[in-house]
Amino acid sequence: MNIPNCIIEITRMCNMTCDHCLRGDMQDMCMKEEYLDSLFGKVDYISTLTLTGGEPSLRPDIIRIVLNKAKQYNVEVGSFYIATNGKGITSEFVMVCLEWFLYCEDKDMCIVELSNDTFHEDSDNDNLLQGLSFFSQREPMRRDGVVSMGRAQDYGIGMRSLVVSGYEIDEDMIIEGEIYLNCEGYIISSCDLSYDDQEELTVCHVDDLSIKQLEEYTEAMEA
Repeated sequence: MNIPNCIIEITRMCNMTCDHCLRGDMQDMCMKEEYLDSLFGKVDYISTLTLTGGEPSLRPDIIRIVLNKAKQYNVEVGSFYIATNGKGITSEFVMVCLEWFLYCEDKDMCIVELSNDTFHEDSDNDNLLQGLSFFSQREPMRRDGVVSMGRAQDYGIGMRSLVVSGYEIDEDMIIEGEIYLNCEGYIISSCDLSYDDQEELTVCHVDDLSIKQLEEYTEAMEA
């Protein structure tokens, strides 16, 4: 299976409580190795791999496990993307980002981005990130760019509605659509969901992921 856009929820833990967060309150939950085995055992190629949370920099050990699984199952990855709040960045996090950069084929598209915008609490924005050639700083987010989910909805900050579609598939290749693996082991069709709302757009458990499942999910959405 070839995937254009794969998102893996590394952890639901976070070191901030930003009002604009679409996820909602943090949860003491992290990605399990068995779910990664199930995912990578079904995949041949990922164009863009996003490692998200929560705050992904809190668990560089899991980010490295994801990398090791990609290597173990010979899954080629074009590029990777991580957005971080920059609070308490460690050398271990920076090192595993470098390891991902070396592994990816399309290095010009690899990004570690600091999401330090007007809605964030103050962070220390550790200077370790500045040493990465693929580091960038996100443009300040406007209110109309915030998805109305989680705390953003609770505080009336979010203005952007959720847009969800199914999958466009050609044989064993997903042409369009997101494969989001959450910490509970389920495949979700959108990354812009609060933890509480993910169940509504669940495709299947990762153990059952297949082209057929994605086609059936898309047909049900379009019905």
